[in-house]
Amino acid sequence: MAFELEHKDLQALINGGCFFGSGGGGTLASARHLLAAFNVGEFYPRDRVRVVTVDEARAGHAAVVAYMGAPETIGRCQYPLGPIQALECLRQRLNEQGRELAYVVPPESGALGFLVACLAAAKLGLAVVDADGAGRAVPSLPMLTFAAAGIPPRPAFVVSQGGLVVELNVTPPAKAQGYAENANVIAEQMLRPVVGSPAFGEFGGLALWCMSPDQLPSALPLRGTLSRALALGRALAAGQLHTCQAVLDWLGQFGLMARCLSRNARLTHAGVTTQGG
Repeated sequence: MAFELEHKDLQALINGGCFFGSGGGGTLASARHLLAAFNVGEFYPRDRVRVVTVDEARAGHAAVVAYMGAPETIGRCQYPLGPIQALECLRQRLNEQGRELAYVVPPESGALGFLVACLAAAKLGLAVVDADGAGRAVPSLPMLTFAAAGIPPRPAFVVSQGGLVVELNVTPPAKAQGYAENANVIAEQMLRPVVGSPAFGEFGGLALWCMSPDQLPSALPLRGTLSRALALGRALAAGQLHTCQAVLDWLGQFGLMARCLSRNARLTHAGVTTQGG
């Protein structure tokens, strides 16, 4: 069932998304920095985000939007300009073809993955689909369910924070077969150097995998992942997960099996290493 998120809900969402990102999906600090600017004003026309299920997403096409690149550099942005402009480019292309963009899909579970989709949807008046392409974070585009379902990554738009637009239209020969010729693999191999270039400054906004309502069910077998992250964030805020056993029990409600690795370990350091975009 469709529902709406406001600012306080997005705070819970990024906390839960950070957990389910399993070490990826963008840093919590980057997400908090972007969320701090999410208020009605000159940039955002609304401060609420509509979320729909896969089955409810029937009013138009959906596309994946995300940041790609180095987490530390993304964390300096006040607004997700690159992802939003990339999505606008994709929407314009659809309009030229007589099709309408109505939904945004998070690429993966993660603090930044969920939040960027929500902020882009709020800016452009779209809805967010309650699902993603991994149920956790993954390091490359071909590992996502959109690629597994054979959704073409064309056209793909990647846009720098300063507005530099690059369009990638990967079309392998009709007779091409195998991993090396896969369009999603080629797109990954070509996009990484783009965002890692000096012109992009180690990161960019990405919009790709345009999907019709009929394609969504096969492209998004992992559903309710945004709701799951939101629920975990709310449970954290309510102080319900203050012990390891409480976390294990909570995850069990979602059919997720987990084990405690150590009950006496103490976290002494956390760091970030950035390399090659």
